[in-house]
Amino acid sequence: MSQTEKKMRFPGAIMKFGPRPAPFINVTIKRKNRIVGIITALIDTGSPFTAILPSDAEKLRIKVSSRRGSTVRLAGHKFMAIECPNLSIMLKSADGQLISFSNPIISILTLTSPKERKEVQEIPSIIGNDFLEENGLALFFNPAKRIAYLEKQ
Repeated sequence: MSQTEKKMRFPGAIMKFGPRPAPFINVTIKRKNRIVGIITALIDTGSPFTAILPSDAEKLRIKVSSRRGSTVRLAGHKFMAIECPNLSIMLKSADGQLISFSNPIISILTLTSPKERKEVQEIPSIIGNDFLEENGLALFFNPAKRIAYLEKQ
């Protein structure tokens, strides 16, 4: 890496998820060219997709008109993943810049069984490996020192 190349960091946070600490990051969601809000998402390198969970979709007032999608399982629950190509993600860098990212399709997850609604309220939205890979982002996660951030060169 030359002296002129600089890595850009996006600070995250360590929060409890289940019994263990996990990396999270604040994510600004845009629909078309309008910011609709900020959510806190789990950075999940084991997830092949990026998704907004029902509680965050409600908070952002994102409604999906289509009921067609693929069935996915997350945290022991079944959801319908409905692709929303008009959504995009922005992250705030360590120096305060709000940076837009190209991203794979973001899915809105809807419950296949409405009776589970209360049980899934605590499941966070997810920044998946698809987003990290597409944008050349690396996760630094040190739970012992309570440090988490994404880095882009």
